[in-house]
Amino acid sequence: MKKSLLLSFFTALLIFPVHSVFAGDSIGLSYGKNFCDDTNIEQYALGWNHDLPWLTAGDEWRLTTSVEMEGALIDEDESDQDLTGRFSVMPQAHLWLDDLFRLTAGLGTGLMAGKTEFIDHDLGGPFFFNAKLGVEVVLQQFSIGYYFYHQSNAGIYEHNASLNMNCISATFHF
Repeated sequence: MKKSLLLSFFTALLIFPVHSVFAGDSIGLSYGKNFCDDTNIEQYALGWNHDLPWLTAGDEWRLTTSVEMEGALIDEDESDQDLTGRFSVMPQAHLWLDDLFRLTAGLGTGLMAGKTEFIDHDLGGPFFFNAKLGVEVVLQQFSIGYYFYHQSNAGIYEHNASLNMNCISATFHF
């Protein structure tokens, strides 16, 4: 069940329409692993990043902005329960260095669908805030990267065991 759901999730990448409307946008896949509290929580994400028109140019760097819409599946290794879905929207700022490296910072919010309590990790409830800080190496229309992902409910629920993940990503830029 978990593998077929995961396969269906990533099949969406293959049916995503490539059209001039999406010029400047990107679509990416990422994998993350929680590293706090010795929990075996993983996340598999598919995101669409839409460029926004605000930017500042410099001689050797430029600053751009975008909004990322991401869906993810969260899984705990020891659990026999179904996967949890995560959907978020995150405005981001990108600092480009010589068009080869891209530093990204973002803050957003989202909802989880499914369980929020794992064996040793209780995320509290479905609403959350999230943040991302990362770096990418951009190779023409493709990039690979690392980012730190944090997800927390900011104490609005009784439990607030946040997710703190090291993530790797692969992105295709239109």
